[in-house]
Amino acid sequence: MFSTRVVTRAAVVAAMLLLAAGAAQAVVIDTVTVGNPGNAGEWSGGSYGGYGPDRICGAVDYVYNMGKFEVTAGQYTEFLNAVAKTDTYALYNTLMWGETYGCKIERTGSSGGYTYSVASDWANRPVNWVSWGDSARFANWLTNGQPMGLQNASTTEDGSYYLNGAITDAALLAVTRKANARYVIPSEDEWYKAAYHENDGVTGNYFDYPMSSSGVPSNDLTSPDGGNNANFDDNGYTIGSPYYRTPVGEFELSESPYGTFDQGGNVWECTETILSGSQRGLRGGSFGSGDSDLYAAWHVYGNPSSAYGYLGFRVSEVPEPATMSLLALGGLGLVARRRKKNGLAELPTGGGRAARIRMREDIRGRSANGAGSPYFFGTAWFERRWAMFSTRVVTRAAVVAAMVLLAAGAARADTHAPWPTDWNDWTDPALWVTVGNPGNVADTHGAGYGAVAYTFNMGKFEVTAGQYTAFLNAVAATDTYGLYNTSMDTAVVENGCNIIRSGGPGSYNYIVASDWANRPVNYVSWGDAARFANWLTNGQPMGLQNASTTEDGSYYLNGAMTDPALLAVTRKANAKYVIPTENEWYKAAYHDNYDYVIWNYYDYPMGYDSVPSNDLLTIDGQNNANFWQDGYTIGSPYWRTEVGDFENSDSPYGTFDQGGNVWEWNEAVLSGSYRGLRGGSFYSSDVYLHAANRGYNNPTSEILNMGFRVSEVPEPATMAFLVLGGIATLLRRRRGSK
Repeated sequence: MFSTRVVTRAAVVAAMLLLAAGAAQAVVIDTVTVGNPGNAGEWSGGSYGGYGPDRICGAVDYVYNMGKFEVTAGQYTEFLNAVAKTDTYALYNTLMWGETYGCKIERTGSSGGYTYSVASDWANRPVNWVSWGDSARFANWLTNGQPMGLQNASTTEDGSYYLNGAITDAALLAVTRKANARYVIPSEDEWYKAAYHENDGVTGNYFDYPMSSSGVPSNDLTSPDGGNNANFDDNGYTIGSPYYRTPVGEFELSESPYGTFDQGGNVWECTETILSGSQRGLRGGSFGSGDSDLYAAWHVYGNPSSAYGYLGFRVSEVPEPATMSLLALGGLGLVARRRKKNGLAELPTGGGRAARIRMREDIRGRSANGAGSPYFFGTAWFERRWAMFSTRVVTRAAVVAAMVLLAAGAARADTHAPWPTDWNDWTDPALWVTVGNPGNVADTHGAGYGAVAYTFNMGKFEVTAGQYTAFLNAVAATDTYGLYNTSMDTAVVENGCNIIRSGGPGSYNYIVASDWANRPVNYVSWGDAARFANWLTNGQPMGLQNASTTEDGSYYLNGAMTDPALLAVTRKANAKYVIPTENEWYKAAYHDNYDYVIWNYYDYPMGYDSVPSNDLLTIDGQNNANFWQDGYTIGSPYWRTEVGDFENSDSPYGTFDQGGNVWEWNEAVLSGSYRGLRGGSFYSSDVYLHAANRGYNNPTSEILNMGFRVSEVPEPATMAFLVLGGIATLLRRRRGSK
């Protein structure tokens, strides 16, 4: 069995290395979506058969993504090579290499020129000898797009957490998750739900162990995995010296109900939650733990500056560019309706946990409270990934081949003619839809959005990478205001839109491949979108970024680059092409395009109240979008579908992709310091496509799942007549209805 595994893994590793030859190395965090927002929690702690303070754990009011695996030594090595050539905040611990239980990351060179390496047989085992502070800096680095450079605010010291050099316990305990966080250390509730919740709706049903079981697990490392196994000490180590820790995901049939691996055993994992007043929480047990430490009621804690051989971490991803409070509103609204319909209880009292403790005592023959003492703190993975990869590649290749054959002399099979022939001719009516019914009533089923007193044109599609490339070539030969983000280049960040820049300042040139040109641009800020709108308004001129190209037009920007400066920008009276207001965006997406007075709005921007699917078929079957539904719609390398790919899933006014693909900026200022976002993205769940959900972010933020579309508004004089006409019609209708 051992020889078969070694040969198989060697072949897979060799194949993957050949595929990766010449490709840029980037850390890819595999995640699973943890849904069922608004689920009930359950009691955990010493009074409930475990250890640690008693608290209700697992209730989360929003959808989020949890890292499928613990962060590996290979991923952490990439991080070190990016930001630790001068290791200002000691992200490297010499015990990683020099101690028996170390993860065998080796450092060579001297300060200013440090390099880091890890052998292939250690790379996919979890990193250890890391502190909570190290984990927070890794999360910041991911949030910032995996930049290279010194450890400062652009790499490790700001992002999801404002660390600013924090290294003491007191300073690290004062750190909190920022409102616009993306990659984070999980809160204890996020961690607990992903590990133990039964994934059966908004219930308070939980398993006792994070392998989808309430039976005590085993540590049998067999091929194939028999289920309910983990790497812990069950009368002996699972694998022992020299590795001690298994490759992440090695127990391939022992995942949690949401699909995470190794939340029990391997290494203890950091959480955000402060327990005991001066220490951060730890969960899940390790390779040296007894089964008690894997039990749901068991949580321990440690100093946030301390690193240990039994300690590692995983990250979670707040999948939307918004604070949790606003994102929760839509989920809670849906949950409230579901609870009212199904009569679900709001909160458990601990009875379920107590009942399971009694069952557990019977299984084990002893009380959970007598289960030893906790730890105090002051390759199957390749086979599985290769199987998934090869299946996807073969499937996609077949689909692409079929579509090429269908396209070789056949026009696009849909009824939405004409399709644009020149995507950069913004006078082409095929790029626009007219949103009429001026004076319509707002959607009273939600927070009152969608009322617009005038007729306007909405961009039929999201702004594409090809259109943005034309913009860059016109005004960014010298890129004064940073309209190009290097993360757009897929050689830098896998999720970019593949716009590639060459040359130097004063002679920059931009290109995008044809198979990327009609996918939405991403890594654009609100300020970038406003400058694009100004450029359109000014007639798409060529030249430096100044008042005649990007700095005036529909918005007076005049070099605005900071969040306060961009928040102060307003639409000018003579604006033409603009970022939509939230009402304009909402109406174009959800209004039923039927009546002035009645507040008929759909729940989803495909003209449906039912939850959409993400089926990408040759002929679209309606009510589909590019979002996460038990997996990505298309996944790597594109992630984002071509605009309008779901050709029969348009809104009632005829727009495409206002649900999914990328979040889209709007003009709204929210919470005093953010600009609004709508529509969800390619890795959102359906919750975020719903009309009740809105997001927001700093207007300077540029991340992988944010793009934009533009609207076209009438001139002031025309608008006045349109408004008067709309009011007159509205009055006539109301008079006639009496």
